Amino acid sequence: GGNTHELLEAYFGVLLAGGVLVPLNIRLAAAELADVVDDCAPVVLFRHPDHADPGHPVRQVVLGDEHEALLAAQPDAAPPRPPVDERDPAEIFYTSGTTGTPKGAVLSHRSLYLHAVHSALTNGITGDDVVLHTIPLFHVNGWGTPHYVTALGGVHVMLPRFDPGEVLRLV
Repeated sequence: GGNTHELLEAYFGVLLAGGVLVPLNIRLAAAELADVVDDCAPVVLFRHPDHADPGHPVRQVVLGDEHEALLAAQPDAAPPRPPVDERDPAEIFYTSGTTGTPKGAVLSHRSLYLHAVHSALTNGITGDDVVLHTIPLFHVNGWGTPHYVTALGGVHVMLPRFDPGEVLRLV
C-alpha cells in the first residue's frame, strides 16, 4: 500500500472518466474504513494487494497484475471525456474533524485547478524537476502536489512508506 504509480494512474483515470476520487486512509481501523466506504458509496474500489478485501459489495480492482491487464485491454484511442462543470466534485477527503468520526470534505474541479496554478506559480518547481512524494496521498496535503507537478510535466517518484534512510538515498 501507500504511494504507488498505480495509485497516481488510477487517480487521473477516475477524473478522466468523470468520477470523483475518494482516497482512503489505509491507517484507519477496519471499522472506520468500512464506515467511510459506506458513506461515500463508491462504484469501484482500487486497492493494493497488500490490503485485505474490505468486504464491501463494490467492484474492486486490485492494483498490480489485474490493473495492468485492464489497462492493456483498452483501445489505444482515449475515450471521449465526459463534460465537467468546474463546480462539480472532483475529490472527497475524509477527515476526523472534531468528533473523531470521519467526514467527507468535498473539493471541486475549480479548487483543484486554482490550487495547482497557485502552487505552480509559487513553489519554484518546473517541468525539469523530479518530485519525491513522501506524504501519504490519502491526505489532502499529499494530493495537492501531483496536480501541479503533472501540469508542469515534472517527474513523480513514489515512496510507498516514509523511510528516512530511503529518502536520504533517493535525494
